Amino acid sequence: MSNILPPPFFLAEPGEPPIQWELWIDLFEAYVEVLEQQECPPERHLALLKHRLGAIRLREFKNLPPIENAGNINVYELAKKQLQERYGRKINVVLERYKFYSRSQQDEESIDQFVAALRGLAVTCKFEQMSYDQVLQDQILMKTKSRKIQEKLWSCGSDLSLNHAIDVARTMEVSEKCIQTVRKNMNDAEHGVVDLSAITKDWC
Repeated sequence: MSNILPPPFFLAEPGEPPIQWELWIDLFEAYVEVLEQQECPPERHLALLKHRLGAIRLREFKNLPPIENAGNINVYELAKKQLQERYGRKINVVLERYKFYSRSQQDEESIDQFVAALRGLAVTCKFEQMSYDQVLQDQILMKTKSRKIQEKLWSCGSDLSLNHAIDVARTMEVSEKCIQTVRKNMNDAEHGVVDLSAITKDWC
């Protein structure tokens, strides 16, 4: 199997990697699967990983247990986890779902192409972990008529919850109504018309 081409080095020289970690590790594991044609022992898997990482210094593995004392720990999976934490893309799940829900079929796009695009977008959406509350939360975020509310909810990122979304939206909605009432009464006052009962009633 020596004619099998390995994936490119993840980091051939110091600096930021030129290829996304998630894509590279998929290529690497596919390469190992074809190369070994059977289950690869964790120690050999780790050795192959180190070889293909390129110029990354061994400090990336300073917290790994020595192979001979690894016990039941899978040293390859541990190394991969450390590298994922270091180089993996930090995903804002709410943003990824927004991209998914916003994706429409293009004019010249076949249904197969459209479905393929949706499947690609769905990979980072973690739909399998979604609850009823999360579905409602996302719909509030994406379909609220208030741009200000939407921007505020966006700033919460992956920490957004349904209850928080509702609380924020309610608070900003009431505030906006108060502002509109004050502006209206100030405008009326400029024209000599002041409705004191409206100010007293609507003031928040």
